[in-house]
Amino acid sequence: MSAPLELSQEIRESIGDYVTQNLRAWFDQSFAVGYAQRDIDLRERTVRVEEELKNQSDLIRTGFERVDARFEDVNKRFAEQRSDFLARFERIDERMAEQREEINRRFSEQRNEFNSRFDAADRHNNRLMTVLTVMLGLTGIAVTVTNLIA
Repeated sequence: MSAPLELSQEIRESIGDYVTQNLRAWFDQSFAVGYAQRDIDLRERTVRVEEELKNQSDLIRTGFERVDARFEDVNKRFAEQRSDFLARFERIDERMAEQREEINRRFSEQRNEFNSRFDAADRHNNRLMTVLTVMLGLTGIAVTVTNLIA
């Protein structure tokens, strides 16, 4: 190793003065470079974050558009199924109305048939009663005539 360099007091003072006078500028320049780099880094990071947020926003918007399209498809299917159901229900209702009309027609026919049978039976019973009444009357007359003759 070499021996330390001996400087005179005067040189040391002039070096000290020089460092003291320029130390602040050196620190400012050093920090300015560091701050500038940090500022650039932060700006780049901010830009990346903003781009990522924009991408996320686009993805979310696309997702909502897909969900909306899906809901529209489901609504269309429900509307079609509803119209199919209503058409079927109307056909069933028409068939039931036809069946009700047929049942009512049959009941009316049976009622008319029963009424005509009851009327026929009533006429028959009336004739029988008339014949019985006439026979009883004739029998009564015959008994009275027989009692008178005898």
